Formats: sequence, C-alpha cells, structure tokens
Amino acid sequence: GEIQPIDRYNMFHRNINLWYEEMKKAGLNEEEMDVMKKYLLPASGCSLQQEDFMRLVMEPKISGYSLADSNALRKAIAHKILDVLANQKPKFHAACQQQGTRIEMANYVWDYCIQPLASYSFSIIHSVLYSIIALQEMNLATKYNSLYWSCASLCVDAGSADVDNFEDVIKGIIIGPRSLQ
Repeated sequence: GEIQPIDRYNMFHRNINLWYEEMKKAGLNEEEMDVMKKYLLPASGCSLQQEDFMRLVMEPKISGYSLADSNALRKAIAHKILDVLANQKPKFHAACQQQGTRIEMANYVWDYCIQPLASYSFSIIHSVLYSIIALQEMNLATKYNSLYWSCASLCVDAGSADVDNFEDVIKGIIIGPRSLQ
C-alpha cells in the first residue's frame, strides 16, 4: 500500500512543491529543509542511489556518520541483511541525537530516504552499467532490422547461442546472412 520510490520520484519531478509539503508535514524546519535540498534537490527530493543516503548520513547536521559507518549501513541495505538494518536504526537515531539533530529530521531521513531503499536500490556504478546496456539495446533495436534482435533473443532463450564462437554470432547479427539482406 505504500508509494513506491519510482512513483514518489515521478510525483516530485512533476511538482517539486509536493516534496516541500511532505517535509513540512514531517515537521522539518527551514534550516533542515535547506540541508535536504543540498543533497536531494538534483534528484527531485528522492534518494535514488545508495550513495545519496550515504552522503545524507555523513552530513554533520544530520548524524555525522563516518565513511565506515555509512558504508556499513549501505551494505546492510544492498545485501538486504534485515537484522543488521534493524540494528542500524537505533544507532542512526543515537548519532543524530549526539549531533543535536531534532527527532523529526532523524525520522524523516530514516523513513523517507533510507527505509524505502531497503527493499531495492542500486549504487551509482551499477545504475550506470544498466544504462549503458539499455542504450546498446536501444541502438540495436533502432538501427537494425528487428528480425536480427528477435533471432538473437530466441537463440539465447533456447540456450543454443554458441558462446565459444561469440564473435561470429555477433557478426551474423550485425551483418546478417545474405539471404536476409
């Protein structure tokens, strides 16, 4: 029943004022909103990658986590180690309290920036690699006859792609057999 991170991003990307309303509703003051804007405004108010919440928790006005502590939190989320993640929440709140961060800010960062990524998140490097693959597939789909893509997909799905002779398979897909040209 919760709003998914991608839906939240789309909503805030279309109307950034909804993000400001969410922060006000969570009890954040102007100074705390400025801290959040510093890190999340370029991403329409959402922590999209693991590095986003790592930067947030290392911020001295939030919890002042060290790089090692923020990486431990990242690993718990990335590897979906729920018992470690459950132990991180009180540790995070204690660090926030030690920094003089209000409970509203600590709750907002945890509930809206960290917790949603616990179910599914990527690092920036991982996202970039997926983007490159998507662009390559888009290039194949738009530059070449769809028959080549369909045949290659069927070969892979059927398990009949000859990985020992991969270069010839690729040449056949890109150049194509003479009968199909």
